Parts: sequence; C-alpha cells; structure tokens
Amino acid sequence: MNWEFKKNIKIKTKNMLKKYYIFIVLLSLFLITGKGVFAASENYNYIVKIYTYYEDSDYMITPLSSGSGVIIEDSGIVLTNYHVVSEKDSFDNEVDVALLVCLTTNTDTEPLCSYSADIIAGDEDNDLAILQMKKIEGLEGDSSYFKSIERITENNMTEEDTVTALGYPAIGEDTLTVTTGILSGTLEKYNQNWLKTDAEFSYGSSGGALINSDGELIGITTQAHSDLLGSLGYVIDITEVNAWIDENMTKIATPLYLNLRMKDFIKIKQSVNDSKIFSSSDLGFSITIDGDWEFAYNEESALEVVNESDSEAGLFNIVWTRSPINEENVKIDDYMMAVNFLSTVGMTIYSEEKIDFKGHEGFEDIIDMYGMELHQKTVVVDDYMFTITCYYGEDDYSKTEIDMFLDSIVFSDSLKSVNYINTYKNESPFFQITANENWLGMEDNSKSSPVSFSSLENQNIGFSIDISEISEAVQAMSNEDYLKYIKSKYDSSLFVSLLEDDFDVEYYDKSTSYYVNAELYNEVMFTEKFAAKDSDGFDVYDLYYEFRSVDMAIEIDYSAFYEADEGNDTRFKEDRKIFEKEILSQFSLGFDITDEGKIASVNSQENVVTQDTANSSPETVLSLDPIQMRSQFGKNQKGKILLEVENEGRAWYVNPGTDLAYYLGRPADAFQVMREQGIGISNANLEKIPIAVDYSLGEDSDGDGLSNELEEAIGTDPMKSDSDGDGFSDRDEIRNGYDPRFSNGKKIGLDNNFSQSQSGKIFLQVESNGEAWYVDPKNNSRYFLGRPSDAFQVMREQSVGISNSDFQKLN
Repeated sequence: MNWEFKKNIKIKTKNMLKKYYIFIVLLSLFLITGKGVFAASENYNYIVKIYTYYEDSDYMITPLSSGSGVIIEDSGIVLTNYHVVSEKDSFDNEVDVALLVCLTTNTDTEPLCSYSADIIAGDEDNDLAILQMKKIEGLEGDSSYFKSIERITENNMTEEDTVTALGYPAIGEDTLTVTTGILSGTLEKYNQNWLKTDAEFSYGSSGGALINSDGELIGITTQAHSDLLGSLGYVIDITEVNAWIDENMTKIATPLYLNLRMKDFIKIKQSVNDSKIFSSSDLGFSITIDGDWEFAYNEESALEVVNESDSEAGLFNIVWTRSPINEENVKIDDYMMAVNFLSTVGMTIYSEEKIDFKGHEGFEDIIDMYGMELHQKTVVVDDYMFTITCYYGEDDYSKTEIDMFLDSIVFSDSLKSVNYINTYKNESPFFQITANENWLGMEDNSKSSPVSFSSLENQNIGFSIDISEISEAVQAMSNEDYLKYIKSKYDSSLFVSLLEDDFDVEYYDKSTSYYVNAELYNEVMFTEKFAAKDSDGFDVYDLYYEFRSVDMAIEIDYSAFYEADEGNDTRFKEDRKIFEKEILSQFSLGFDITDEGKIASVNSQENVVTQDTANSSPETVLSLDPIQMRSQFGKNQKGKILLEVENEGRAWYVNPGTDLAYYLGRPADAFQVMREQGIGISNANLEKIPIAVDYSLGEDSDGDGLSNELEEAIGTDPMKSDSDGDGFSDRDEIRNGYDPRFSNGKKIGLDNNFSQSQSGKIFLQVESNGEAWYVDPKNNSRYFLGRPSDAFQVMREQSVGISNSDFQKLN
C-alpha cells in the first residue's frame, strides 16, 4: 500500500499535488530572503553541481535531487557520493537516472549547466562514485580541458588545521558555497575513516570537497550516515579511498540511457528560460509572457512563471499529467469531486465552479493554503489534465498581468495521445486483470503502483493495484492477524491523520475469508468510510482487497466518492457489487485469463464454495485434506498432477513416496505444497535428469529461451545467450545434451535409468539455494519451479485431466 496517498482516480492528481507543494515552496522562497552565500576570491572551477533526474510515474523527466562533485582529472573525471547519483525504488532496485553536471565558473554566478555524465564506477558501501563528464552538444561550454584538483596521498593533517568546505548546498541557492573551519579529529565508523570538521555543510553539499590550506583535496563531504551529522561535519578521508579511485577511474563509463532524454529536455529548458514564448509540440499548447516576467521550466511536466525583479509580484505555474479520463468521456461534476479530494488536505476551498477554458470543460477553485489565496483552474484537454495555479500577490497586485498571460494560452489539436488500456499483466509478482469497455486503465512508471483504472460510467469510482514486500513473519500470519497488521499500518498513516479534521473515519466492513473468484476464495478484505462532517462535503469509501503471494503483498484499492447523503451506503454496495462482478472476477494471481477474458465460473456442486455463500459468513473457508491412494488405479497415478476437468480445474499432486494426493489451491498454496513435498538432492544427481528447456517462464534478458531464474539455477549467465562463447545458445546446447557452461564440448552426464526412477518427485537443490524442480512422469524431464506463479503454471501445463468418476476411484 502507498500509505501516504490513496490511489485510484486520485493517483493522477498525486504528482500534481507534489508539484503544487513545490510551487508553494517556490513561492515562500520568492517572498522571503534566504541565507547568503559565503564569498571567496578563488574560482574553484574544479567543483561541480550535479542534478539527478528520473522518470516520474507519468514517464516525465523530473528532478530527483542535487549534490556536488569534484573534478579530479582534467579529462572531466568527477568524484562524488554514490547516493548523489543513484536512487532505489521501494523494492531496493536501482532506478534509471540521468545526470546533469554544472561547471563552476566563479563564486558569484550560477554554474554552467552544459554537461551530462555517465558512471564509471560506484561503491555503495563507501558512498563513492566516479563520473565522466561530457558536453551536451549545442550548449555553451568547453570540453577540451577541465580544471582539476590534486588529491593528497598521505594524511599529515593535525587537529586545528584550517580547512575549507566547497559545495552546492540548497541553502546556498544557485551559487557555490565556501565555508572555512578547522579539522577536529578523526573517527573510525562504518568500516571507514572519517575526518571531523566544524566547517559548515548541509543538504546538497554531498559529494563536495574539503581542501587544506594548500588547495589540495583531503576529503569528500557526505550525508550518507545521518546519525553522524550534528554540530560537526563528517568527511570521507581521501587517503582511505585513493587506491579504489586509481583502480577504477580508467575504466570505461557505462552510458546512462536516460541521459538522451535529459539532454533534449535541458536544451529546451535553457531556450525556454531565455524566451517569452513557451510552446510544446508534444502537448500542443503555448503561452506568451512579457516584461520582466520569466519562465522557469525545471521539469517536463511543469512550467513556472515568475517576476523576480518585483518583490510584490505574484506568480503562477502550469502542471500537466495524463488524465485518468480523456476529454471525450469526462463528466466534470464527478471528475471535480475526485480531483478535489486531495485538495482538502492542508487547504480550504472557498469556492468551486465549472468553467469553460479555451473551449475545454473544467473547473476553478479558490483555495486558502497557509493564509495565501490561490486560484486554481483544472481543465481536461484531449488525454491530459492541465492544472493552473495562480497567486496574484497581495491585493491582487499581479492579477491583470497574470490573467493576460493565461488568456494567451493556445491549445492545438496535436496533443500526444495517451495509451489507455483494458488489460494489464504484471510479471513479478505475476497477476493479471481485465476490465470491460466501461473502464479506462493507465500503466504507471512504478513497480510498487503499476496500474490504475477509472470508471467511465461513474467517474467518482476508480481502483489501483499496489505491490509491497512482506517479511517471512507477515507471510506466516493467519488471515485474521494479517488484517490486524494491515489495519494498524493504515490507521497510523499520514493519509488518515490528515483527513480526521474534515471526515469521520469509520471501520465499515471486513472479512478474513472473502470470496473473489474461483481461484481466490479465502482472502482479506476491509473497507474504510470517510464520512463528511460538513453536509456540503462528500463521503469517500476505500475498499481494500489484500492478497499475499509468497514474499509480496498485492492490494487492490477501490475508491468511490459521493456527495454527502444518507443513501450513500446503499449506493456504495450497489457499485461495489458491479465492480466485483465485472472486474474483480477477472483478477488472477496464477494463470493467464482466457481469450474471452474470463476465469471459469463457479458451479453449484455441493463441495464448491460460491460467491454468494463464501461472502455471507466470514467463517466460510475451503479446506481440502490430502487423499490416500488406496486403489490400484490411485497408485498408478503416482507422481502425476491431476486436474479435475469437471470440477473447476482443481489441481492435486500425488506424492510417489507417500501415495497421498495434496490439493494445490492457489499459486502461493501450490508453491508451499510443492516445497513441503520436496526432497533434497545433490547437484551431481540432479544433473543426471534432463532439463525441460522448451518450457521456461519469466524474464529472459538474453533472449535464449531460458528464463533468468532458470539460468541462475543451472549456472549459466542470464545476460549472455551463449554463456561459454562457443557459438551455440545455452538452450540449444542443453537440448542437444551439451553443458553450456563449458566451451570444450563437454556432454551433460544424463542417466535415463536414474531419471525414470525419480519420476514424479519434487527435488530441492540442497547444495545451492533450495531451488525446486518437478520431474514429469510423462517425459522424465525436470521442470524448474521458480516463482509461485511459475510453479502454478508448470503444474497446470503438465497436469493430466481426470473426470469426476475417475477421481472417485482414487481411494
């Protein structure tokens, strides 16, 4: 769950709100005077400012952070902190970034932002990175030579020696900040030697230089270990990392693919900031300003307009995002209710009304935020939502000018279209959902919140799917304990606390054995109702369906908005029933939805749980005990996976060692059953059994037909289709009996007699990482059981159909 902000139709306003708060921060900085910059006579051209960019959820180039760096070779080699040039998502995966480098020309002007950078080497543990600067073609600046700084090779510094800290902290605004102090000693911590100094540095100084009185580099400032930062600054001792720098700085830099887009954006940004006309060919809109007003175009999806020469002037910004509902289908009344939901957080809406802006429907709010009156227009143009937020200044000082600029806005017919979807499939963890023509879906650039859907018929309704990692302890919880765990996190979230002033929060509904569909019939569900305290407000219902898939939690967050009314509970129940029938019934964690987009419906057999009976009582749970194979017919099924073709496709695994058939249930249950029934095997014996290479599920980075997880399990390189470099793909070598790990033509030591004797067993690689394999009795080949969804899919694909009458013969 995204515990900070809800998702559904509101997800598209989340980025807008973030940029809205940035606008307020900008406004505050514009109205008050910040701390001055320390002056210095030297130019310090070897210090650079580094901006890190990423793609936001709308795939727009957006600033992530800024820091500092030090040029240590005149070819443009830069030393900085690892955390300055890297970012991780909520699953601890590296996020693609782009790097803009700004060269110091002197201490009282802004640096020259005409360079990109690729990463040569990085050391996360020691918080260091080495970059290669490259001039952006078409921008001002020289790339033939860069001034660099010498590094000390021995630390002969003593306490009380004078030192100088150089960098670009946020408090220093856009010019170099130079502070002096003394060396206060050293500290050994985090397997690293730190220099202590009272020279001031703060956020944004990371990656900057600490120099001695001879102008030599003695350390790199960092904020990697926040517990170290207090009245003293802590600096990486350069002599401790010189060996690593020398070893790595001559390596070839790894190109950052996002730099290509960032370079194009920076060229546009610099031309726009020097112009009085902003025109976007992609978005098909333009705006004209004049006088002392200037554009500040700092990210692809937002434009700010300011007048820094007049302290009383107001300012405004324009933010554009993909719209959850396109202009052709939008219903402004419903849309306004949903979008304005977030506007209740920290703000007071004085008035709201529908408007026509430049021939497009929208609405305008007058908002009080922290004592400032803001006028905000929201309008849907084709597939995009434009939000224009204006601060006119005290007594509407700039209203005439700002309104004139807004009147110059032109929307053309060439806006870039949005790729709306009806079906979404997630790879890891696997899930798939299909919506009908009454819904519009959008993929988001987020692994934790990858997709959201909005209803076309009732635009006050939407849902999103969120993913998070869960610990082994959470995986092992009962549904009852898991519900308590989820609720405790939700109730303590910032989102709920911010709404308590305007809404009464009610724990509306819950179940720990909720029926979703034939595959998912024993799930956790709960609903929160935010009832408006004001009769002119609106009620919000947030319904959560919670699924666990081994180490991942998957949450469907369904939300509905209604104008405050006593009949809203009934409306919500009716809308929810339609959603569950039309959409939720199509949700799957384990196998692909059929061409018709439907999972098999539940029949009326006595021992099958149906939706009507399952959700009528929280105690209804489907539980099937193992079946003993007593008959000869049953014993003949040893090792097989049996699929009840006349009974909703229920799957059973017949353990050849115990003559017990185990019900496999949903993917997570099946995965657990197969691991519990698995037996250990040495790698030498496992390699005697042929691998089923024609059936491989999951990501295949090198395109050789073998999934990454399978290749890791067998010891080949998932990034090379030909691991041993002999000219034959890994898959072809395995298929023809050769070992793809060796280029000398080594044959795999297959043993057909041994393979046949292991038919139907599940093996665990006890000498590796416990990888699981199933030996199919039909061909005596082993199938890799990677992720739970893969295992479930393998079992269904390799299963043998069995009729109800034959199933009765098993025992």
